[in-house]
Amino acid sequence: MESGDEGTRMADASTETNDSGKEAEASSKSASDVVASLTGKHGSAETALAKVIEENFKLREQRRELKAKAAPEGAVILQGEEASLWKTYRELGKPDEIRTALQDRDQIKATLAKQTRDSNVSEAGKIHGFDSDALLDLWGTDDIEITQTTGKDGKSAKQASVKGADGKLVPFPDFIAQKWPKLAAKLKADSTGDTPTSRQPPPKNPNLPRANADPALPRVPRPNLL
Repeated sequence: MESGDEGTRMADASTETNDSGKEAEASSKSASDVVASLTGKHGSAETALAKVIEENFKLREQRRELKAKAAPEGAVILQGEEASLWKTYRELGKPDEIRTALQDRDQIKATLAKQTRDSNVSEAGKIHGFDSDALLDLWGTDDIEITQTTGKDGKSAKQASVKGADGKLVPFPDFIAQKWPKLAAKLKADSTGDTPTSRQPPPKNPNLPRANADPALPRVPRPNLL
């Protein structure tokens, strides 16, 4: 049994030796072909060798130049439009400064938007006879558009509308009725600052004598209430 294993190992070793010999022979043949090709191209082995050395030197120089130009680890290379944009960003200031400026801008825009919306709410309330102060307390972020229209009498008049979620305009009175159905009548009644009750004349004191309607008659003195 041992003699059989020994024979197998010898056969494998012989195969490996033959393969190595074939590779070396092929490599040698390939190198010989290259030398022969270069010699035939340049006229002599010396000229071919000098040419190979020269090209090798150029390749080394190019490699050194590329290595020097290569970006360090972690760096980002920007080209063309991106490089131009980066330059513009740097001119605007540091990131913290830009962030603060953007936050201030957004705050100013929000403040102006609220002021404009409040102004439109007040004007729309006056146009359609609603209590503007009460509407300001109730109003959210719905946008109002005020346009100039021509009434039935042919006169120019303002009309307020509210932009809905779908982008469509809803007449201001209709929006109020839909938004606050229970408050709509009260908001309308208080539009002038007077309710129907407040517009009634004050009750008369029955203890006070009535003024004489005829100025020719003698006046009745008022009783001293002090």
